[in-house]
Amino acid sequence: MLTVGGLQPQPEINPRRDTCIANIGPQERARRMRFGVIGLVVGAALAAVMVAFGLDRWWRLGLFFVFAGAATGIFQALDKT
Repeated sequence: MLTVGGLQPQPEINPRRDTCIANIGPQERARRMRFGVIGLVVGAALAAVMVAFGLDRWWRLGLFFVFAGAATGIFQALDKT
């Protein structure tokens, strides 16, 4: 057995790492997905308005938080966490 610095590898407690147990119910998943989709739509609309009015590019940097929140909601709904 290969050892590193005299230490032997420990056996894995959970050999199936792809197993995921959902910790939120269907209503909460739907709510998070709705939050994410609404955030994407609002972010896209704000970006379009900013471009249409010719605002400086630095103002669009604030949209990062809108899109980050939307992505978080969608990813949480899809991963059921």
